[in-house]
Amino acid sequence: MGTVPDDGAARPRISLVIAARNASGFIHPVMASIRRSETATMEVVVVDDCSTDDTAELATMLGAKLVRLESPAGAAAARNAGAREATGDVVMFIDHDCCLCEDTIDRVLEAMARYRGEVVLGGTYTLEPFDAHRFASCLQSLHVHYSETRRPDPDYIASHCFIMVRALFLREGGFPEALSLLLANGCCQDVLFSHLLRRRGYRLVMDPSLQVRHIFNFTVRHSIFNAFWKSRAWTRFALSEGSLLRDSGSASSEMKVSSVLLTLALASLMASAWWKPMALASLALAAASLAANARLYAFIFRHKGTWFTLRAAGLYSLQLLAVVAGGVAGLAQGPLTPARNAPASEGSCGSTTNMGRS
Repeated sequence: MGTVPDDGAARPRISLVIAARNASGFIHPVMASIRRSETATMEVVVVDDCSTDDTAELATMLGAKLVRLESPAGAAAARNAGAREATGDVVMFIDHDCCLCEDTIDRVLEAMARYRGEVVLGGTYTLEPFDAHRFASCLQSLHVHYSETRRPDPDYIASHCFIMVRALFLREGGFPEALSLLLANGCCQDVLFSHLLRRRGYRLVMDPSLQVRHIFNFTVRHSIFNAFWKSRAWTRFALSEGSLLRDSGSASSEMKVSSVLLTLALASLMASAWWKPMALASLALAAASLAANARLYAFIFRHKGTWFTLRAAGLYSLQLLAVVAGGVAGLAQGPLTPARNAPASEGSCGSTTNMGRS
């Protein structure tokens, strides 16, 4: 495997790659966070996936190296294009709505030096999101942080903070592009790539100190809808991979068990209209669902206290029901098969151009 220079050599050059589509509302805070942590051995590559807003112009104005795709290609293809145009020893991917913490880049370089670059390194969300005034956003950031850091040897590394030696990334073919346009926001392409890398002998390492601050802008309604469509996409992807029951990040075993228990509790409650004893069964099943998530709620309580945790349990229960609904929809649609489901061409959005810093 390739390596990065050790502590006695020059610091490795890092390329921060951001795939963006219609991201003009996020570019300013994201680029501002990058400037606060930027080093002399770093470049920023923004890949514009045929935005219809002024994402490309803003990215260039704010100092990024811009790569424009000829036609809509999806997040996986955009990230791969950015890695090919990058010049760094290490490539780090973040989402277009993720801000760096001031010490993120320093921590990445320290970790890659520590492991000599022979790992796929991952980070997670901060405990507080960028929009910390929104309750639903706070819960989402906490839940993702908890889910992704449960194990030091994760099932996958999420593309919102995915770090790898660039030469190795390119050698392994990058994020799989076959499903890139079939799943919104590139959902699951990082999971598939991580699984491929593990089978090829790579070690995945989760470093909880490597954090990005996500801009969710979640309302309660948005968070429930997000749970539905992600569950639908994940179910179809898992059917394709044969990994439906796998304990994997946010799609954890405890989440799956608690979702089923809560659905059974709701069904029992409805059945109690005809047979009263089912009300007791409903209470028992609801309690079991809460118990299945005891570690998550304990984690939330440690960071946010009693009142937030009680509200979080209510919203998370609604999200679990949405997860079940999304899972049923995914099962009905069936596994993803690119040959059958490949979208029709969306046409060209102009020539590919590469614009360096002015």
